[in-house]
Formats: sequence, structure tokens, C-alpha cells
Amino acid sequence: ACHISQLDARTQQHEMLKTTGRPVTRGITLGLKDILNAREVLLLVTGEGKQDATERFLTAKVSTAIPASFLWLHSNFICLINT
Repeated sequence: ACHISQLDARTQQHEMLKTTGRPVTRGITLGLKDILNAREVLLLVTGEGKQDATERFLTAKVSTAIPASFLWLHSNFICLINT
């Protein structure tokens, strides 16, 4: 189920959190089972450095080696890519 968890120190230093204006110490966690039970799933892939992972995701069969590949099992899955 969806829950709030403490972020580790390394995650708290992530570049995207530096513009929030205040420390971010917690995040929302959602398991794959919950995601797959959603009516619709949207995966947005954006930013530099994601080309290799995106290619593996697009060409791979469903595999625990690529957790996002399980999204292909969802009946209403949309993937938008801008890398």
C-alpha cells in the first residue's frame, strides 16, 4: 500500500530536490502491485542519461532485472519518452 517513508541522506541530496526551498526528508512509496492495480498508468521518461535504460525497457521482455518492464502487463499503460 501507499505509505510515507524517510529518505536516506543520499536521496535527500538529489539535484531535483535542491530547488524546493526547504529540506525534503520524506517521500511517498508505492509498490508495483499497487501501480498495476491502477486504472491507468503513465510512465514519463525525460532527461539526459536515460537512453540506455529506456532502450533496455523498450526491448526487454518482462523481467525482474527491469522492474519497469512489468508495466507492459497493464491493460492501460502509456509511456511518454523525451530523452
